[in-house]
Amino acid sequence: MQQLLEILGKIGFDWHMSLFNLANFLVAFWVLKKFAFGPLVKIINERQKKAQEVLENFDKSQAELSMAKQNAKQIVDEGKTMVNYLMSEAQTEAKNTVEGAKIKAKEETQKVVEEAKKTIQSEKEKMKEKLYEETADLIVAATEKIFTDNLKASEDVKYVKKVVEDLKK
Repeated sequence: MQQLLEILGKIGFDWHMSLFNLANFLVAFWVLKKFAFGPLVKIINERQKKAQEVLENFDKSQAELSMAKQNAKQIVDEGKTMVNYLMSEAQTEAKNTVEGAKIKAKEETQKVVEEAKKTIQSEKEKMKEKLYEETADLIVAATEKIFTDNLKASEDVKYVKKVVEDLKK
């Protein structure tokens, strides 16, 4: 060991100074560890935990956002389905209403036609009765005229034709 110290002394190594430097280093390391490294490590660990929490919250938020998008899509799809159903129901109801109105209009038209037919038939019957009455009156008038004039048979035919012609006018 003595030789080693001599060799080290020749190159400018002082073991007293090295021992003193080592002691200074250990004291400085202990002071830094106690007052600087400990709190720094604690702060770093806290920040790592917060960063980890932020990442976990971000992942949760992403999952919740994805679920919310799926729920929103489902709600929109259900809304579209409901709208389509309501539109279909409204179209069916409108179609039924139109069909009902057509049927009612057809029934009303048939009633009006039936009433018109009855009115026409009634008028026709009245006209026939009036025609029969007028014809009967004409026949009576013609017969009275024939009997009052006492004409001969050949003259009677001519006279009836003349009376009928006069009646037509």
